[in-house]
Amino acid sequence: MATDIGSLQLPLSTRLLIDGEEGPATGGEEFYRENPADNRQVVTAAAKGSAEDARAAIDAARRAFDSNTENWIYNYKLREQVLYRTAQLIREHAPRLAEVVSLEVGMPIRQAIPTWPPPPTFLSFTPVWRVSFTVNASPCPPGP
Repeated sequence: MATDIGSLQLPLSTRLLIDGEEGPATGGEEFYRENPADNRQVVTAAAKGSAEDARAAIDAARRAFDSNTENWIYNYKLREQVLYRTAQLIREHAPRLAEVVSLEVGMPIRQAIPTWPPPPTFLSFTPVWRVSFTVNASPCPPGP
């Protein structure tokens, strides 16, 4: 039974993400997470992945890494853009993320909000780190 809480419609539904595709677990099973403050309220219905699902995810990750799609390994600008976009999305959705945290761990919303600070500042300082590491880096000594 769906319930509206603030901006959320419960239960939240999560599926597996394998090889760029969302879907249910191979066996179709789900597990449920209740609000610890009110165990009558189901907060999340999540796909219960199997060993077969895990193997498929590992194989997909290996293929993606080996194919070096869009030059992820060497393209620091692409990785920087992904980090900035991640920080932006966290900032934009902080109130909703706080609601989820509040419901999943059973804490009052006034306590959950600080757990989502004005987002992860480490994601916003990536270029400073890159410059710092580039300028101060010394070559590694040859291995044995």
